[in-house]
Amino acid sequence: MKWSNRWFVIIVVIVFVIAAGTLIIEGQHKKNTPTTSVNNNKTSIINNAIVVTKYNSLVGNYLATPAGQTLYEYNRDRNNYSSCYGACLTIWPPYEVAKQPSKLPANIGYIKRSDTGEYQYTYKGLPLYFYSADKTGQVNGNSVAGFYVAKP
Repeated sequence: MKWSNRWFVIIVVIVFVIAAGTLIIEGQHKKNTPTTSVNNNKTSIINNAIVVTKYNSLVGNYLATPAGQTLYEYNRDRNNYSSCYGACLTIWPPYEVAKQPSKLPANIGYIKRSDTGEYQYTYKGLPLYFYSADKTGQVNGNSVAGFYVAKP
């Protein structure tokens, strides 16, 4: 085999090794990076004007507003009752609406807050909150101070 043919074979092998290494590295990066999407068939998908189902590889399916803001539930809350008042609301603002809701989708309800007079949405009876440190699509409030992402 001529040297020019050997160089060609060597270059092809090097290109192949680099390409294979890049694919392996990208695959590992994707495996360790949290992902967010709307369509995951692990549980039922909710999609209405008040809540939608999102997916994050760290927490699985969770509820969010149609704009993508993550919704949380508080482990001290009880059915149709909020235990988050005062300073708690600074960090965990309630998912509220000023006007009394009507014609709500399945599993969506509301409570009237005695402190603000606003109507707070509930999912299966549990009040819904935002985490003030989250940006759209983030789930940073999960497992913080008794709050957890709301699950469909």
